[in-house]
Amino acid sequence: MRRTVITKRHQWAITLLGLIAGLVLAVPALAAPYVYVSANDGTMRTIDTESNSEVAKVEGLYVGAAPIAVHPSESLAYAGKYNEIQVIDTLANVISGAIALNPASSNMRVKDMVISPGGKYLYVIHSEGGASGNAMVTKIDTVNDAVVATLSLNSNLFGVRNIVMHPSGNTLYIAHPGPPNSAPESYVSVIDTASLTLAALVPIEKLKSIVSVIDAVGEYVYIFGYSGIQSWVAVIDTQTNIKIEEKRYNFSPVGWARLLCPRANVV
Repeated sequence: MRRTVITKRHQWAITLLGLIAGLVLAVPALAAPYVYVSANDGTMRTIDTESNSEVAKVEGLYVGAAPIAVHPSESLAYAGKYNEIQVIDTLANVISGAIALNPASSNMRVKDMVISPGGKYLYVIHSEGGASGNAMVTKIDTVNDAVVATLSLNSNLFGVRNIVMHPSGNTLYIAHPGPPNSAPESYVSVIDTASLTLAALVPIEKLKSIVSVIDAVGEYVYIFGYSGIQSWVAVIDTQTNIKIEEKRYNFSPVGWARLLCPRANVV
């Protein structure tokens, strides 16, 4: 594992690199004894953090590590599978339902998802026809397991990578990696969750892959990415939706872990 420490006047980030390839982790917002891991074999494993042991397994998920999100109640989890979201009962450890995404295309791929602080809405980013095709964000009512709105993102953006939510639940930040070997930059879309509309589009240095995290109080969004042998970390001020810092490093990562300390100076 490789760790990079960045210190700046507004509290920069420590970016931990080297997440095991093929695993997607979801940890509930509040401290809890379980971690939910989506694995390459189409399963979700439940890990007891006190005993560091696997205590449950759910089969039938997307083979290739499905994006997952856990409801604040911890009684439900959600996993992306092609053109639908699978609903998982974490008490019975079974798939209890499915929510169809629109359009219902066999080429649909769920990239990431996040659930609102109260658990009422699930926000899913997905794309059709490969990395650069028909990217969109869908808002799902978790009470009724129904899609309530879908927003098509700028067709000039090269796909979608990941999504984070402001602690208030009012804003989403969606990372778009830039096209390889071409001029356009990477971007972060800022989405108003109430209306599900684009509030801002923040340009970032052209990067092949980017992910984002947000600090515990919602002041800054930290963007991590790479291009060739160089890595970048940028900071967006959430009050102005403007990139205020950017720094380059001469190494090429193979993965990343996203952790955040309460003081908002460690990612």
